[in-house]
Amino acid sequence: KHRLPSDVRRAFGAADASRAAVAWLAQRGPSLGVTFDTEKCTATDYAQVRIPHPKTAKPIEFSEIDFAGRLTVTDPERLRAALFHGVGKARAYGCGLLMVRRLVEWE
Repeated sequence: KHRLPSDVRRAFGAADASRAAVAWLAQRGPSLGVTFDTEKCTATDYAQVRIPHPKTAKPIEFSEIDFAGRLTVTDPERLRAALFHGVGKARAYGCGLLMVRRLVEWE
């Protein structure tokens, strides 16, 4: 979000923002021990959060994005660490939690 000027960020449509978020997540996949099916992954419920800092006038700011989609586990130990410890910089605020469930397909 910081790499683009705010007027350019506002000009993006919801579909563009979702594709950019999914691309970001797919890029992080190997460090989490997974690969993402980017065709079947979507980003929803984007929000920027501001919390007053208890000691300074500058607020604490971070963004939240919910993802839904399909992934394949490539490194179980890395995924286990991500599940137990979370991902991202806003973990202390309840962000970066992963909810993963097994997908069973009948063919």
